[in-house]
Order: sequence, then C-alpha cells, then structure tokens
Amino acid sequence: MLLSNDSARQAQENVWRAALRRGMEFARFSPDLDGLKKDETTDVFYHHGTDGKMIVVISGVHGIEGIPGSLVQQSLFRGWGWPEELSVAVVHAFNSSAFYNMRRTDKNNIDLNRHFSETLDHNPDYAGIRHLVEPEMLTEDSLNIFRNLPKSEMGAFLATVKGQCEFPEGLFYGGKERGPSYEMLKNICSFLHLQEYKEVVVIDLHTGLGPYKVATLLSPLLSKTSEDAVRTKSWYGDGVNFINVKDNGVVSSVQGDVAPALQRLLPGVKFTGIALEMGTNTIAESFPALIAENWLYNHPELVNKVNPALVTREMEMFLKSFAPVEDKEWLKALKMAACKLWCQSIIGLGYELY
Repeated sequence: MLLSNDSARQAQENVWRAALRRGMEFARFSPDLDGLKKDETTDVFYHHGTDGKMIVVISGVHGIEGIPGSLVQQSLFRGWGWPEELSVAVVHAFNSSAFYNMRRTDKNNIDLNRHFSETLDHNPDYAGIRHLVEPEMLTEDSLNIFRNLPKSEMGAFLATVKGQCEFPEGLFYGGKERGPSYEMLKNICSFLHLQEYKEVVVIDLHTGLGPYKVATLLSPLLSKTSEDAVRTKSWYGDGVNFINVKDNGVVSSVQGDVAPALQRLLPGVKFTGIALEMGTNTIAESFPALIAENWLYNHPELVNKVNPALVTREMEMFLKSFAPVEDKEWLKALKMAACKLWCQSIIGLGYELY
C-alpha cells in the first residue's frame, strides 16, 4: 500500500468516527501556516473526568508518523478502557501540514520535535557535516556515504539528530524562533484547562527509532535520579531511556521536543512525559531516505535531473521507515506496546484496570 494524502484523510475520517462512537467531545486547531487547507487540522478529542488527572495521547508530531499513530488512537477509542473519573485527551495529527503531505516536517521544513526548546542552540556537529546531509545533487554516491559508513564513524552523523536552528533546508531544523505551532500548543493546553489538573501524563507516539518491531521508551528528563525519573521508572520499568542524559545508549540528545514544552507550560502540575518509539529499518536504510526526501522537497526544480529509480526507491524506503502500516506484524507490535503503556499509565495514576 502506497501512502498518500488520501491515506491521511482516511485516517482523519476513521479516528473521528471511532472517537464520536466512544462519546468523546472534540475541537479543531490549526497553526495557521500559509497554504494549509481549512480541513487539514489538528483534532483534539477529550473527556473530562472528575479526579483532576488526565492522560494526553499525541500523534503526528512528525507528520507521517501520525498514520500509524492514528491507528493506535483508533484502537484506544474502540477497545481500550479507562475509569470514568479519569480525564483523557487525544491529540490527532499534531503536525497537520506534515501529516496531510506525508512528510515529517511542516510546510516551513520545521521539525516540531526540535522546535519547542527554550533556547534554539547552535549545533556545531550539524554544521560540520552539512555538506553531506544536504548534498548539492542527489545521487547514488551522495547516499552511499551513509550506507557504507563504518559503525565506528556513525556517531558524528547521529549527532545531527539533536536538531539545528541555522539551516532552513536542512535535516532536524527546529526553526529560528518559536512559531505558530508553539502558539497552537499553548492554545490546546488552555482549551483543555491542563493547568487546573493535579496530574498530567503525556504519551507521545513516534516511529523509526530502534530495531524492527521493538518498542523503545524515551523520557526527556535531564536526570535519571530525580523524583520525576524515579516515578517514570516505577511506572514503565527500568528499560526507559533518558534521551537527554549523557551516554543514554539510544541515539542522541534532542532539543525542543514536545513533552518538556508541555511541562514548562504547566508549572505546579505533577507531570509525567513518555515517548514511544516503534523501530522500523536500520539507520543505514532510513538515514539516506531521510536525506533524499528532504532534498527532493527543497529542490523541486532539480527533481527531473535525478535518477527516477533512485527517487522511487528512497521514497518507498522513507514510507517504510516511518509508516510501515501495511506490515501487519509490525502494526500489531506497535498497538500492543502502546496499549501496555496506556495500562501502565492508568495504574501509575492510582487506578485499577477494568
């Protein structure tokens, strides 16, 4: 199955149908980016309980990853239970412009998981290899650099994952300043009255990182020993990876992800943030596809000069790297991991499972 804009619209329709059958209330949001169609929205479905505790489940921070994320959210509405007194909010297609265009980044090439930092810092690691991750021309040779890279030299390239704020046509571009998506995040918080809750849990759904069909849990906390970290491990197990702690064993630290931004918007609220990554391809497969997709988007005037077979292959690999929903075993593993995380969050908040 080749994903397209129609796939995103079908996902939107399906999640709406499932949410309304579950009796959820809803609201629509948009970051008001130029060229974004009125129906290409971020949809928020919610149920307000009575206990002052809420779980928020977010999909599509990296647009295309919202396709499998949407399927998880549909499963939540169709079969996962929660106590009536618990509040629930489901944020569908947070990065709506990317979701409806099958990209990871928005119309301004901003990676929203690198956008919400308090300070958008210079990344010298990216600047040092920019000529490799943003080649002048997309060729087999330009991509083979990564396919043939020894593991001992991979670290320099993976350091680019942290994010950068200087090169708008580059990978992992967080923007030069906070923009409309940050305002939308604040609007969603205000609309849901999150500041009034005693406790908020945020589950952020992602794909692409880690071994195929293996779930990786990521915490944005800066310490493994803080009170928040101890609580996170007690809820989700010792396998939680603290991605912003040195030598975290995953890939790289990340600046500007969503959960810390939400926590900063909710001072005084007991906050637990966790990201679920479901692994797909190897880095040697997905990184060249990421470079190719980004290059093709930023150089439409040169696309006809690129080998068509290369374009087809790398775009197919891009889809397989972030939304392999035609792989039923992979999708089953994703849904099971997400359901487990959901149950752990409910128990962590002090409820019993039904």
